[in-house]
Amino acid sequence: MKFSAVDFFQSANLKSRLIEFVFVSLVGCIMTVLVIWPSASKVGVYYQDAGNYPLNGWILWYDQMAVKTGRIFHQKKYFNTTQMYPLPDTLCYSENMFFPSLLFSPIYWITHDLIFSVDFFSLLTFVLSFLSAYYCINYFVKDWRASLVGAAVYAFNPITLSSFPSYLQLMNRYFLPPLFLFAYRYFKEPNWKDGFYFWFFFVLNGLSVIYFEVFTVVLLPFFLLPFLIQRVLRKDWVYFWKIVKYGGAGLLLLPFLFYFYLPYLRFSREEGIVRTLGWERHYSARLMSWVCPSSHSLIYSSISRKIDRIWTSSGLPHSPHVLFLNIFPVILCLIGFYALLLRKQKGLLPSNPILFQCMLILLAASALLSFGPFFLGWNNSFGSIKLPFYYLYVLTPVFNGIREPEPSRFQYFFYIPFSLFAAVGICFILQTLKTSRIRSFLISIFLLFILFSVVIENCNIKKYHGRSLILDYLSGGKKKQFAFLKKQITFHYPVFGPQVNSYSFDQEAAYLNWDAATGEKMVNGYSGYLPTDWVRLLSQFKRNLGRKSLKELEILGVQYVIIHKNLLSHASFQKLWLKHGKLYEQALVYHGQNTLILKLKRYHFIYRLCHFPQDFLKEGIHVYGMNGQPSYYQMLLKNEHNCYLPSPFNKRYLPLNFTIGGEKYHSYLKFPLLIDPYQTVSLRGYFHPIKNDSAAITKFTTSLQLSPSTQ
Repeated sequence: MKFSAVDFFQSANLKSRLIEFVFVSLVGCIMTVLVIWPSASKVGVYYQDAGNYPLNGWILWYDQMAVKTGRIFHQKKYFNTTQMYPLPDTLCYSENMFFPSLLFSPIYWITHDLIFSVDFFSLLTFVLSFLSAYYCINYFVKDWRASLVGAAVYAFNPITLSSFPSYLQLMNRYFLPPLFLFAYRYFKEPNWKDGFYFWFFFVLNGLSVIYFEVFTVVLLPFFLLPFLIQRVLRKDWVYFWKIVKYGGAGLLLLPFLFYFYLPYLRFSREEGIVRTLGWERHYSARLMSWVCPSSHSLIYSSISRKIDRIWTSSGLPHSPHVLFLNIFPVILCLIGFYALLLRKQKGLLPSNPILFQCMLILLAASALLSFGPFFLGWNNSFGSIKLPFYYLYVLTPVFNGIREPEPSRFQYFFYIPFSLFAAVGICFILQTLKTSRIRSFLISIFLLFILFSVVIENCNIKKYHGRSLILDYLSGGKKKQFAFLKKQITFHYPVFGPQVNSYSFDQEAAYLNWDAATGEKMVNGYSGYLPTDWVRLLSQFKRNLGRKSLKELEILGVQYVIIHKNLLSHASFQKLWLKHGKLYEQALVYHGQNTLILKLKRYHFIYRLCHFPQDFLKEGIHVYGMNGQPSYYQMLLKNEHNCYLPSPFNKRYLPLNFTIGGEKYHSYLKFPLLIDPYQTVSLRGYFHPIKNDSAAITKFTTSLQLSPSTQ
């Protein structure tokens, strides 16, 4: 079997191609089940009501609904999701997972079972990554046995297993190998076909995982550096013209990417979201990260616990990032690297050494960038030695966005060359065994042993006991009782966050499961980014769900309040009912064993809505700067009347133009979700992204004017 990624698209021998595809898929399925058996044995059962797994499941559900209803073709409607009402562009708070949802949708449409569909899709991502890596590695090594091992190293590794299943979005790694394969082919000899495939996989990767697209943009220039240097030294300027000429496919494909990315850029600018170096440092790798196994590892957990005890007793925290490479893949990679370096084995890779250089640079760059902006030593919390990530972060806008890029996750790209070198190591061993006249049977046993080693090193002892109380409750015909809530604006109680000594709202994800069953628009929700005013508002409702809170919810546009008795302790519900029972009875439209539903219109609340800016007074505007440049402003805004100002979708951000010392600056006034009568609020807006949270802040005394158009 000598098929590769390119052969797969152009081979005329359809029968052989299909046989190989079925065989490799079967191996991938078997290995997936073996590696993540605790999860694979609970497909259709395992789920949660908290955290990132139900969040990603809800995103997949939301996308399939958007595709089915045509909502996907209306950008503003699509990004205004059914959670965190009335905040706009709430899909920008996390990954949109558009392409993964296209794989998920047929499963869900056939089964109509969210739990099974999400669980099955999570397993499918491993098989797709295995297939993708197999064909791409086989393009270079031309040995199906070595390609199986290389694909196993890429598909199953500690960083992936430590992120599974919570970070389901990061499991969609299947476009990374073909993206770098066709980048190599295209920049080696520019042509129309490879140019199309390069941009095709570039766009598909971007439509799958935003994280990976940002990291791809960072790493591709390093990966392609040998090609560019070689052509410059040759003064081959025609080469660069060919890159532009044959890259025309990008002009056709990039608009699809822009459609899904421009809202993120707009949102980050309007919301004033920045990622500081402090956050980057927190999510950076330490040296310990690369040598300490996961505490969930089946065979290495004891080692992890010993290291943990040593560093906990010394006052240093255990690194939360698992970048351990496992033992057998490291040995194979070193053997492959040795064979390539000494050129003792012919036919392992193309004779042109430029591929070896590209892969070596990708290996080194991804490893170095995983350490983040500062070198943190073995396992320190702070460091002063600046690394390349620091300069990329400060000098380029590529890392601007809504969440920390988590530098440690550069290791996902590290596995592209790492798995290829491991496959080369297998080729070297197999060819050495062949020359020793060892029988094919023994060679097959050796290959099975290596694959088994990859499996056993990645097996974990995680417990997959989670079940969704919400989805269990709404199973069968139960959810038909709540059909009247579809497309209605709702608020769910209890509010779970913030907890004592915690800022976490992850248990609010339970209501995403409810939304997937009823199709409401909720004030509740959970995502990668939580706006401060949303957190404050829900915290206020958590403390007291009385008349004032119900009135404010109606002002926000809420139609129904849903109280989940089964999510409250018996004592908590009794206390709530004793305090507000008579109030709730006035608006009660559903009283079940586990659920109460109130219709707010039955209260006939009287209130007046404000008119901005007539009803408000700007009490003061102060401008602050960093490094001698205006960076952000703070404005005191006072409501002078007995009126409420809610923040609808299209009026959360008001453009502002400032004139400071003759220079013009542009920003946005971001309104909170609700301003109460006679309330004074402090609002902040940014002129430039503040990346360094330790920079000195200075107050500008320069005269400041609001432009006439926004007075």
